[in-house]
Amino acid sequence: NLGPDGFAGIEAAVVPHGGYGDDVTVGDLQKYIDIVIASSLPVIVPSQRKINITDIAMLRDTGVRAVMIGAIVTGKSPETVEYHTRFFRRAIDALES
Repeated sequence: NLGPDGFAGIEAAVVPHGGYGDDVTVGDLQKYIDIVIASSLPVIVPSQRKINITDIAMLRDTGVRAVMIGAIVTGKSPETVEYHTRFFRRAIDALES
């Protein structure tokens, strides 16, 4: 879908509800690779799984362009949201340097 600025991407929500909050699996990574190969649009992974900072490099290597973290990763309090968001930002920045 195109947003107001013309951005388009694919949200790769591939995890069945029963798997929410579990660790990222090799099967998930293969599904992301398949989506990246099949599409010319950027692939965005929502945090249906318990994505850890160490998973960021693996997701990048699959061709994923963005990770959308939510309560499964950040928790729900303002303190935990700020804490986890900061550490994810640092992990992503470290990949670019």
